[in-house]
Amino acid sequence: MRQFENTYQIAKSLPGVVSRDLRCKDTGRDYTVSVAVPSCYGKKKRKKYPVLLVLDASAILGTAIESIRCMAGTGELAPCIVVGLGMPDGVDELVLGWRRLWEFSPPVTDWERDDPFGEIFTNIADRAGVALPDVPGKMGMADSLLRFVSAQLLPLIHEGYRTKENDVALFGHSAGGTFALYALLNNLPGIQHFICGSPGLALSGGALSKQLAGMSRSDLMLLTGKSLFLSLGEDEYDNAFNRLCGITDTEQLYMALRAVAPEEFDIQYRRISGAGHATAMSVALMNGVRAVWDTGKAYGDEMPTFARPVVSNCISMLRPFFKLFHLRRSDESDSSILASTIMERDFSVQVSLPASYQHEPSKAYPVLIALDASLSFATVAEAVSILTTTGELEEAIVVGLGVPRREGDFAFGLRRLEEFSPPNEVLAGDDDLGRIFKSLFALGGKSAHLSLGKADQFHRMICDELLPSLKAEFRVDEGRLAIHGHSAGGTYVAYEAGTEDSPFQSYICSSPGLAISDSCLLSDKNIEAVRRKKGVKMLLVTGEFEHNNYFNCVAGIQHTPDYAKSLQRNGEIEIRYIDFENETHTSVLPRMTGNTVAQLWPTGRPYGVEYGYTEGARELERTDV
Repeated sequence: MRQFENTYQIAKSLPGVVSRDLRCKDTGRDYTVSVAVPSCYGKKKRKKYPVLLVLDASAILGTAIESIRCMAGTGELAPCIVVGLGMPDGVDELVLGWRRLWEFSPPVTDWERDDPFGEIFTNIADRAGVALPDVPGKMGMADSLLRFVSAQLLPLIHEGYRTKENDVALFGHSAGGTFALYALLNNLPGIQHFICGSPGLALSGGALSKQLAGMSRSDLMLLTGKSLFLSLGEDEYDNAFNRLCGITDTEQLYMALRAVAPEEFDIQYRRISGAGHATAMSVALMNGVRAVWDTGKAYGDEMPTFARPVVSNCISMLRPFFKLFHLRRSDESDSSILASTIMERDFSVQVSLPASYQHEPSKAYPVLIALDASLSFATVAEAVSILTTTGELEEAIVVGLGVPRREGDFAFGLRRLEEFSPPNEVLAGDDDLGRIFKSLFALGGKSAHLSLGKADQFHRMICDELLPSLKAEFRVDEGRLAIHGHSAGGTYVAYEAGTEDSPFQSYICSSPGLAISDSCLLSDKNIEAVRRKKGVKMLLVTGEFEHNNYFNCVAGIQHTPDYAKSLQRNGEIEIRYIDFENETHTSVLPRMTGNTVAQLWPTGRPYGVEYGYTEGARELERTDV
């Protein structure tokens, strides 16, 4: 099994990602620059692409790559080149935290650090072993980072790749959001779109708010033709540390900027429901990217064609012809394979280990298995890593289980339908969903009726092959096992929850296709099997826009809220259901991952404790949180 000691390694190992270290001429400090091209980059030799520059790449680069590729693959989002800017491997966590504060904060000479955030800032520097400047209050290297981005980084990207130089977006969250706002107000050359999540407006003594208040109309005209997407997690208002950082002043800054900015400046603001500081990060990223490059296309637009009886019958008749051709395979190699004798096929297995794993040889860790690893392993692992870094979640082992990349995208799509669909007499009927399945499998030279319904074998593979191998190699807490699945993966998780010998205590079931296998998961027998479970919980989620989407409705995703109610009725299992506003079938994946993972093994510690409160901040925490 391929092991990763941090999530940055996962992101940099994704297909089509190239990384190199680059030294800032101003400061002599090194950064790791990672570039991920779209899946279609090699096929369209003359096409140019927008660029997304992601700050704090060591925390969220994998999520950005996986989510954007997925939405571009469905046609909902324009494909873009993702560039991650992060710290090199080996930088101590405390130093990393200090560097991002120092490098993202605006320059200022009149901040004496005698306010609550100034005390925290000084405390972080002390813990990182960094001496503050001799000149009282002088701090902030944002100008140096601006020059690095405009004079070194962007020219390197534009020279090396086919880019649209007038279509570049910058994403930053928290202190990174502060820097992105500073870059906007100071007209960073080469950036047209700014995505700012939960910016720390108290950095540098509130320098950003002061700068905005002092800007003239001619200064503000520099915003013409640019766009800004601002966001804030709704739950951040309840956190003392967020208030001390000025994060909760984001909406006030938005109103002030909107009142004075030119009409040609596109500015949007969103308050993200059910999200704290850590879980708002991926939502800010994806909602901001959608605001910039959304195509307006709905998920599954092509599926009604396959549902037509004439088309489905014609494709089915041609199945022997399609069978003569080998499905396109990828050139990607898979370094970690589980050869299943139960299913007579290979699986890719990847493992993300907690930061403390090597230092605590006697400790056993909870395990989260993420299905569809080629689509979501980095996203799930990064969500866990962010929440454990902030101290809100216990450390856990994340296991990615999926189809080997070498088999190619089309084989991946068919295999997940085979392995995740429950066994049932009716697997592909003569309704829209059945005809779609018949068409898709016929294109692969297969029979849908003979191929579907392998969830029972998949269950046995997990119980009898995967888990024993994990227990033999890693320190697994068998009493705290969780499984995560989306779409067809969510269908399997719902099936797994109803199996009598399921080893899991927590089930993350996102956008499940409840109509698969003739809606057998909605049967009284299956619902009763789930309801009988004791001491376990099931987290069910959907996206708002799934309820009126043709393909989602054909798959039965819109039945999820009623399914959740049926499970809650007189049942022993703990059920939680959330319908996330403004999310599609694909965009809901990164959002729901952070939210649901946060509910698995919470510590009860509020965000910010890890930064070391001063006495004043501790007092605020006791009275307000």
